[in-house]
Amino acid sequence: MRMRGPILSLALLLTPALASAQSNPECAPYTAYAQSENLCNAAVDATHYFHPLLGLAISGGNPVVGSFRSLGGLGHLSVGIRGTVFEAGVPDLAYDGTSPTVSKGDDIPLGAPTVDVGLGLFRGLSSGLLSVDALGSFVFVPNDVENLHVDPDAPSMGNFSYRFGYGARIGILRGGFPIPTISASYMHRSVPTVTYGDVAAGDNYSYQLGLDATNLRLMAGWHILFLDVGAGIGKDTYTGDAEIKFDDPNPSDPGIKTIPISLDNSRTTLFADVGMNLLFLKIGAEVGMQTTNDLKTATDFQGIDVKEGRKYASVGVRFQF
Repeated sequence: MRMRGPILSLALLLTPALASAQSNPECAPYTAYAQSENLCNAAVDATHYFHPLLGLAISGGNPVVGSFRSLGGLGHLSVGIRGTVFEAGVPDLAYDGTSPTVSKGDDIPLGAPTVDVGLGLFRGLSSGLLSVDALGSFVFVPNDVENLHVDPDAPSMGNFSYRFGYGARIGILRGGFPIPTISASYMHRSVPTVTYGDVAAGDNYSYQLGLDATNLRLMAGWHILFLDVGAGIGKDTYTGDAEIKFDDPNPSDPGIKTIPISLDNSRTTLFADVGMNLLFLKIGAEVGMQTTNDLKTATDFQGIDVKEGRKYASVGVRFQF
């Protein structure tokens, strides 16, 4: 019983140190003023949360929605358009750091229409092994999403800015029911620099980030009459640089502070597709999920589970020759 007092005193002394240890390292210069530290942590954590969401918007699952078979060798061509869409809650940009809890802001739609191109290069062996298709993808980012600003110097078409992606699909097995067709693919995609929030316009923080996505997929499917059905699993790596701004409320050093960080996230994706073959016209649909993650934050985001899986849907139409 005599030890209770010293132990309690030691615990009270250690509590601030433990709380500080939970802070993001980028926010170390702002720990002297709790409101500044909270705001910095919220901005850094929101950036780490948003980055893989943007990655999912441009990655989806199958690089050719509704298709699991290679194009058939040299001279075969596929051209189409697809869209991936889902909704995500984002932290409130009006959060001012007065508490460690950040309320939920808007639910915003995220998605990116793409123009996909495929070119058959090699038909492969009789089993389908080593068939090769070259894949290209123009990723378009809408310029009119609320609070989301796209680099004005990025190449654009109408109300969309775009970047070109590339990759390949490799055949492993050309199946026949009940044996599935199996293929693997690699894609590299990116988006123009985007900024969420605007400190100069009155938001308390914002984050500007770039994104490069590397998407690996393993897929299996069956061709049944005029339908293709199947599923796949993928590994996504999202990298990029970010620049975070927040309006520092510290009365001894107020003003807009800038924090540069590097981002490197990975996620697992599961998806299932169905495709309809109408001669040269192919229609595909997909549902998928970016699975749960282990993101650790110093901030309590109210109404937002930063670790939860994210469901999405894609639909595509293409012409194949």
